[in-house]
Amino acid sequence: MAWENSSVVARGNSSVVARGNSSVVARENSSVVARGNSSVVARENSSVVARENSSVVARENSSVEAWENSSVEAWENSSVVARGNSSVVARGNSSVVARENSSVEAWENSSVVARGNSSVVARENSSVVARENSSVEAWDTATVHLYSFAVAIAYLFATIYLKSTNAKIKKLYEKSTAKLCNDCTDKQIEDRHKTAQVIKPVKDIDFETYLERGYVKADGILQKLVSKKKVGSIQVFEVAKFGKKNSFVIKKGDVFSHGETVEKAKESLKYKISNRDTSAYKKWKATDKKPVEDLIKAYRAITGACEFGTKHFCESQKLKPKYSIKEVIELTKGQYGSEQFKTFFAGA
Repeated sequence: MAWENSSVVARGNSSVVARGNSSVVARENSSVVARGNSSVVARENSSVVARENSSVVARENSSVEAWENSSVEAWENSSVVARGNSSVVARGNSSVVARENSSVEAWENSSVVARGNSSVVARENSSVVARENSSVEAWDTATVHLYSFAVAIAYLFATIYLKSTNAKIKKLYEKSTAKLCNDCTDKQIEDRHKTAQVIKPVKDIDFETYLERGYVKADGILQKLVSKKKVGSIQVFEVAKFGKKNSFVIKKGDVFSHGETVEKAKESLKYKISNRDTSAYKKWKATDKKPVEDLIKAYRAITGACEFGTKHFCESQKLKPKYSIKEVIELTKGQYGSEQFKTFFAGA
């Protein structure tokens, strides 16, 4: 434990609590808790928790959790979680999660996830995922993905992906690019230079056109057509996906269903187009955290999404055990039934 104005070099899995203007050089998997204006240079997989105006330079895969006005300079694959009013300069291939009112300046190939009211200046080839009420200033060839109510300004060759209808681009400067995703529109861009580029989603071709070209696209899932037949009012398509066993798509009117067998697809179709009791979900709040299994049942009941399509989506994600309704609305944006699900919980 280092107290008031002490200096320490920590090596070989050692642990240090630094207080009162002390300075630490941490090496070889050592760990440090820094308090009270202390300064730390972290190297070689060392870990640091920085509090109360402490400053850290993190290098060589070291990890830092920064709190309460502390400042961090992160280099060479180091990782940082920034909280409180802490500030971070991220370089090399370092990664940062910025929370609360923290601020980040990202350089080179660093990556940032911005949450809360955090602010980010992204430069060079850095990438940012901005959520909640975070704000981003993007320069050079930086890339930014805007979710929730995040706000961005893009300079020169920066690229902004608008992924939420509530997100905004304050200004697109010369040669910058905005790519509109899901239901986003150019009305979310408040100001743009005449040389700035706005790329809108390409309108998809219809089902019949895909079919003529030997493919089946149903509920956003594209698969190679193997065979087809008609049974009464139902069309049955056998489909193939690279590296996976053949499965089936059933079409009745404008409604699709998927299954590993024809029987399973028919059963799923029956569920999809039948009356579904959603009364159990009307008491759920947007901030309620529910198990994934319950959320899948709710999503299918509210939207009519079929078992196969839901399974396909879930397998494509790295799911947590629980999500809030708000998180599910964001996660499923652009998927089958997403707007219906969102509307069901509007005002919840």
